Amino acid sequence: MRPSRAGAALLAALGLLAVTPLAILDLLWIGPQMFGAGLGADGLFAAIGLVMFAGALLPLACLALAVPAWRDSRRAQRLGVGLALFIALLALGPTQSLSPLSWIWGGRWLLVVVAAAAALTLALAARSEHGDGQVGLGRAPRALTAGLALVFVAGALLGRVGDSIPFAPSGLLAGELREGSQPAAQPLAAAPTARARGLLAGQGSTIHNDGAMSDVYYGRRAIDPAEAEVRSFRALGDCASILFDDDGRLVAVCVGGTRIVAYVLDPETLEPLAERRLGDRTLGLDFATNFAGGGYAVLDHRGRLVVPGSDGSIDRFLVDGDTIEPIDGFDVAATLAPDESITSALPDDTRRLWYVGSAGTVGVVDPRGGEPRSIRFEGTEVENSFALAPGGGAFVVTSEQLVRLRIGADGGPRIVWARDYDNGERLKPGQTSRASGTTPTVMLGGRFVAITDNAEPRMNVQVYAARSGELACEVPVFASGESATENSLIAAGRSLFVENNYGYKLLEVTAGHTGEPGVARIDFDPATRTCAPIWENDDVHIPSVVSKVSADDGQMLTYTKPAKPTGIDAWYFTAIDAGTGEVLWERLAGAGPLANNHYAALYLGPTGNLYVGAVGGVIGLVLSSR
Repeated sequence: MRPSRAGAALLAALGLLAVTPLAILDLLWIGPQMFGAGLGADGLFAAIGLVMFAGALLPLACLALAVPAWRDSRRAQRLGVGLALFIALLALGPTQSLSPLSWIWGGRWLLVVVAAAAALTLALAARSEHGDGQVGLGRAPRALTAGLALVFVAGALLGRVGDSIPFAPSGLLAGELREGSQPAAQPLAAAPTARARGLLAGQGSTIHNDGAMSDVYYGRRAIDPAEAEVRSFRALGDCASILFDDDGRLVAVCVGGTRIVAYVLDPETLEPLAERRLGDRTLGLDFATNFAGGGYAVLDHRGRLVVPGSDGSIDRFLVDGDTIEPIDGFDVAATLAPDESITSALPDDTRRLWYVGSAGTVGVVDPRGGEPRSIRFEGTEVENSFALAPGGGAFVVTSEQLVRLRIGADGGPRIVWARDYDNGERLKPGQTSRASGTTPTVMLGGRFVAITDNAEPRMNVQVYAARSGELACEVPVFASGESATENSLIAAGRSLFVENNYGYKLLEVTAGHTGEPGVARIDFDPATRTCAPIWENDDVHIPSVVSKVSADDGQMLTYTKPAKPTGIDAWYFTAIDAGTGEVLWERLAGAGPLANNHYAALYLGPTGNLYVGAVGGVIGLVLSSR
């Protein structure tokens, strides 16, 4: 076979193997809409849309150029060499998950081999004596270019005028609702945690519900998924913190690559009632895994929004239905390390603001006056929020220790006790740092506090005595070499619930891929100080969500993404029986990368509606009364 025909055949094969057909369709639909939505509003969002659209063009260009390359078009052959080499380079990175070969062992390298062979043979063809060298590209590439230009313009215009999240068309092939056959779950025997008086009363003041970071709801039952509908609000950012004001409205703080924006949303329609840009973020290489500067927000005892800024300040805003107005701010930059950002801030029972910094700073500032004071745990990171200790003080997890602190005589934080934990041997896939990954969870009236470590080959759920810091018990969970979590434990009475986030990466849970499976329940006996595994479900895939438990329903509410070798990219609201670990139901929330929650939390609203923060905004499973 002449080099031109061999090269053209390899180029066509490369076009079929580089990206799955469903992924091409998804990228062509979502990319232009992201570009249109971000144009003039968020440059990073628009740029990512362009990259997604280009990702669909590469395999199509390979197929379009294969025909003229077969006919000895020197121009097509030279362009094919460049395309093949570029695809080989991409195959060495995270985008290899878009290829159908990514489902087989060594598929990445097979794709590289095909691309390299195509580039080599096309280069030989372009230098051979066959053909007159005058053959043009032909009609196929020109027609494809014109058609794709129309698709891009139409999609960009749709993105400009739309206000909901553009989901991937592959979701049309996914099941909308799947229900289990087991009987209804039974309520859990658990008592609500004591209210942290510095936070808004109720169960919607923090990303983890309350100051204890329990992640448990009481007196709320999730709506029937068969009677609800899915709605979404596009926000151009990951809406990790969704809080609830006294009237049940959503207060969502959404963090993009370069900006932090707060919205007040109608709980049924997700219509924006108020919007305010709270601040800017410096775009860095870690923008996708850095939660500092807006990732965590809370409502204080008066319903004021408290948000750590990216400039070393803690800012407060008045949220009043259709307005979000700045009140004041507290500059604590002098207490931080150079280039350190504030990860989270919480008001305690005395109304003092505790805060933690990404480089290991723990500080306290009194809004009524006085200088901020802090201590620093050198050489460590604090990537998650912290818990308020009943009676005063805080529990903080650094990348090396679980620490209990209190207010000292000078008004600053002082260490009560600090306990080392096993932070492992590596940064596991699915984690933002080599550390626990959990916000501390206070349980059983403040007598105990729970975290996970990062041990190998299996991480452990650990329970510590709150007063002394003594390790009460620990138990390993999930598969050997494949266990990690980046979300807080759920504490309902004596029961702890933990999910496995091992394997999650933003760019790799695409085209049907997901993280490793696993969710488990561990019961703790405070009398004997022992931990006992109750159940472990090794089939459910929870890539990265902050899951919740409804004690009255006896359900663990979560956000799942099953593995689908067909390439369908589907995300589901999911309920798990807290007593047995069996899946009760799954309801499709959306498909594609913008439906990915990316470490954001799931929430159960006052009327039973479910909400989840997503890369593209907010998704709700709602029962409308309108």
